[in-house]
Amino acid sequence: MAAPASTGKGPDYEFTPAPILGGSSDVGIGGGVLASLARLDPGIEPYTYRLELATTTTFKASGVERVSYQDYYLLLSLPNLVRDRLKLELRLS
Repeated sequence: MAAPASTGKGPDYEFTPAPILGGSSDVGIGGGVLASLARLDPGIEPYTYRLELATTTTFKASGVERVSYQDYYLLLSLPNLVRDRLKLELRLS
């Protein structure tokens, strides 16, 4: 878990990036990134909101370089849309 960006009495922000690298004989070799940004407010668990982004692209050589696989998504998580009653998650992919 990444360290909060600030330590004051107000809200903290936590940014967590992670690289993705890998491959297989089916989809080729590729990489991407997984990253999240969360706002942490005192008294609100687990966080006020979180944005998460993931992207993966692979390339495979079969005479000509080509993109063999792509996946992208953006997630918005609001765990306390109505405090302790309603959670909202929106995912675009």
